[in-house]
Amino acid sequence: MIKETPKASSTNLIDNILLLVVVVLVVVVHQFAPTGLG
Repeated sequence: MIKETPKASSTNLIDNILLLVVVVLVVVVHQFAPTGLG
């Protein structure tokens, strides 16, 4: 489903932002969740 469009750069930017958000959420969960969560 990968299309070579002029918006590839903006899509890549959005993907990077989403990845950053996921990483931040994981860090927050590990900070506030019990250590037994894994």
